[in-house]
Amino acid sequence: MFSRLRSGRLLLAALLPLLLAACAAPVTQRVRIDSGAEVAESNRQQQLAIRSFNDQQKRVWRLTRPLLVANADLCGDVVAADPGVLLWFGGGINKEFRAAAESIGLGLRAEVIAVAPDSPAARAGIRIGDEVRRVNGVNLPLDRTAPQVWQQSMVAAARQGEWSIDLLRGDRDVRLQLETQRACGYPAYVVDGNEVNAFADGKAMYITRGMMRFAQDDQELSLVLGHELAHNLMSHISKKKTNAGLGLVLDLLAAAGGVNTRGAFSNMAASAYSQEFEAEADYVGVYLLERAGIDTAGAADFWRRMAAEHPANIRNNHSASHPATSRRFIAIEQTVDEIAAKRASGQALKPNMETRRAGN
Repeated sequence: MFSRLRSGRLLLAALLPLLLAACAAPVTQRVRIDSGAEVAESNRQQQLAIRSFNDQQKRVWRLTRPLLVANADLCGDVVAADPGVLLWFGGGINKEFRAAAESIGLGLRAEVIAVAPDSPAARAGIRIGDEVRRVNGVNLPLDRTAPQVWQQSMVAAARQGEWSIDLLRGDRDVRLQLETQRACGYPAYVVDGNEVNAFADGKAMYITRGMMRFAQDDQELSLVLGHELAHNLMSHISKKKTNAGLGLVLDLLAAAGGVNTRGAFSNMAASAYSQEFEAEADYVGVYLLERAGIDTAGAADFWRRMAAEHPANIRNNHSASHPATSRRFIAIEQTVDEIAAKRASGQALKPNMETRRAGN
């Protein structure tokens, strides 16, 4: 058998040059690329990529903060301190981009790249360019775990009336005391991906760069963020896992009886109420925006633009995981009217949780 394999490989090695020789090739004389110029241009493009990513993360952070702070009372135990700063975490960046990051002044340490006006950080005197070394005596690592350690520190700080942060400012160490402003403990991150998408995992929210380009104005992006925050607040991810677990029981019972279901019951249960969960997130998300002082008039137009890009989603498909864009537009318009009526009658701006299922 091994001799036949060896003979086959030798035949392929002999045929490959013949194949390449027979392939069509370019006929123009190309310019010569200087290797030094190529390295310099690569560095410039990496700088642009880093700046673009940071700008997108700043936009998401700026729009997420009001949602998290205004709705902290709806988040139960999932709360964190919100200092009002956005950090660059250089330890998690791809190694091939580190030289470009350093060339624009961004190293491995956590560095302040934005400070919200009238926030605890602004009142304490934190500045853009400060390097964050420690939070309540806990060192921030210089690797990709730094964001998680930072978030855990913010969760701990939410239980305290005041907390400390150690900075390096220029060549001197600075320790500042910050007051605690409570917020929902669901940070939002920009992630790579050209698809127009956003998702939540029960711990955070994630917005693709494709969605960042599609959501043209801040109201549209806020609508997306409110929707993903609602998924976390309504425990949709854990509910789907529970449903999948129930299906797994049936798969195991079937297997015990000699029937291989190939996970059919688990998959079926995991997708149960998927459209309803999405509709509920739309409904609750509009409330979250209004509670944060974000104007929702005309926000439903987002789904008309989405329909223009993805016309297959205009009509309702019961096998789809999301409601039709037409239904989502109408449901959001009705929710905006519902909230306006509550404002006019002096009612609290809280979703109708008892009997209403959003989108029906």
